Amino acid sequence: MQIMNRNVIESKLKDIISNKMGVNKHDIKLNSNINDFGGDSLDSVEIIMEIENEFGVNIPDDDAEHILTLNDAITYLINKHYPQIKKDIDRVKIEESAKVHKIFISYRREDSEYIAGRIFDRLAVRFGENQIFSDVDSIPLGVDFRAFLDDKVSCCDVFLAVIGDNWVGENQKANRRRIDDEKDFVRIEVESALNRNIPVIPVLIKGSEMPVENELPISIKSLAYRNGIQVRPDPDFHRDIDRLIQGLQSYLL
Repeated sequence: MQIMNRNVIESKLKDIISNKMGVNKHDIKLNSNINDFGGDSLDSVEIIMEIENEFGVNIPDDDAEHILTLNDAITYLINKHYPQIKKDIDRVKIEESAKVHKIFISYRREDSEYIAGRIFDRLAVRFGENQIFSDVDSIPLGVDFRAFLDDKVSCCDVFLAVIGDNWVGENQKANRRRIDDEKDFVRIEVESALNRNIPVIPVLIKGSEMPVENELPISIKSLAYRNGIQVRPDPDFHRDIDRLIQGLQSYLL
């Protein structure tokens, strides 16, 4: 006996529609309806009857009136006749929602990659790796990196801006700071957090001081007024991170 799941239901429904309407199964999309294939109300009734026969269910006329697309049919069958599949789908959704990164660590590699890695490791022990986003290498190929970063920042509860002595990204060859470039990853991340009024905590390393307002692009000038924390090298590193963790707990727990 074939194990029923969402993919099996979708495949069986596509077979019914394909056979009835004489269309290629691969041309049937989730939002496809009978009208897309030149069908009429009689075809819809006959397809509903085929669905009842195939799945061994009864679909009242009142319910059938609301089944207009392939996705409608899938949703109806799962909700009405396959509660275990619905439970499995809901469980996956809950698990996926738990993977939303609550802490976003923003840093410039040439400025603070090593320290940012140590910070990540300590926070991961306390809050879990799946709660933290820190590496732009996870940006999928072919996507708009601005939209991707903005989406990741939008999901976080708190934003850490790791600031070292070259956080602005001095570039003597280009005679321009990277932070002044609208396409700069660090700038995009900070802008997104500030625009959403997400708590932004400057994490100052290597004895760095907070950037002052007139040193920052207009879009991130308010960063200069965010209360931050110093994270010193060993032997004070872990003590400072303990203070950071204590401060983060009010946002995350």
